[in-house]
Amino acid sequence: MLDWFPNPDHVPLYAAGLGGELVVPSDPDEPLAAVAAGRVDVALNYQPNVTLARARGVPVRSVGLLIDRVLDTLMVRADGPVRSVSDLGGRRVAYAVEPFDRVMFEAMAAHAGLPPESWIFVDVGFDFTRALVDERVDAVMGAFRNYEVIEAEELGTPVRIFELADHGVPAFYQLVFIARDDRARTDAVRGIVARAAEGIARTLARPDEAFARYLAAEPTHDDRFHRRAFAATLPTYARSQRQDEATWTRFAEFLRERGTIDHAPAARELVDDEALVA
Repeated sequence: MLDWFPNPDHVPLYAAGLGGELVVPSDPDEPLAAVAAGRVDVALNYQPNVTLARARGVPVRSVGLLIDRVLDTLMVRADGPVRSVSDLGGRRVAYAVEPFDRVMFEAMAAHAGLPPESWIFVDVGFDFTRALVDERVDAVMGAFRNYEVIEAEELGTPVRIFELADHGVPAFYQLVFIARDDRARTDAVRGIVARAAEGIARTLARPDEAFARYLAAEPTHDDRFHRRAFAATLPTYARSQRQDEATWTRFAEFLRERGTIDHAPAARELVDDEALVA
């Protein structure tokens, strides 16, 4: 299962020939739940969400990487009144992924000195960019720099972004493959991760060919916006499936220190090395 509707983040999966096996979630919260319930073998999700779920007893873990750097930003209109995170007091902040986006914004708000809950959260589901463009919200938490930021510009709305790293949030893996504990080492899961890794390698080696395979499956994406988004995504695909345990440990400790979770899961609970591909 994908993390979101099909977009250029997923080009390597199409390059790997996985297109026919991909499931599009009905909402952004479904992928983790689908893996936990055993409805799919593997899903794409986000390191912070995996850590939060694990700390709350959900038996899921990361088994590989698609995008290994932070794409998330906090996005506002460039022509609007918000010039800093501290300007968002009393304003509407959109989020889509529960609880990932809310937790990230709360950390940024605390770093900026905003009083707790001095803003209004609005759940917009997949309708991220339009909510900001149409001025239904004042900010979007979780806008990908390689997608929603470009999409807003293509819709004629210049935006300003705030980087998570500049506002107290440590680095994390953006898109990871997750599996349930009892399936993490199965041939099915290992096979999917191995094919995805091959797809990344093919995409990096022959990007035009990989993007053409994606467009064959998603012909309505044959436009300037999706080409710009793919070009911006290309440098972010994971070059290796090996994950740094310190990255997982550091982020888990960050969540614990903020009081978001009661205990920080150990890296061995969050990552299954036996499922990884060298």
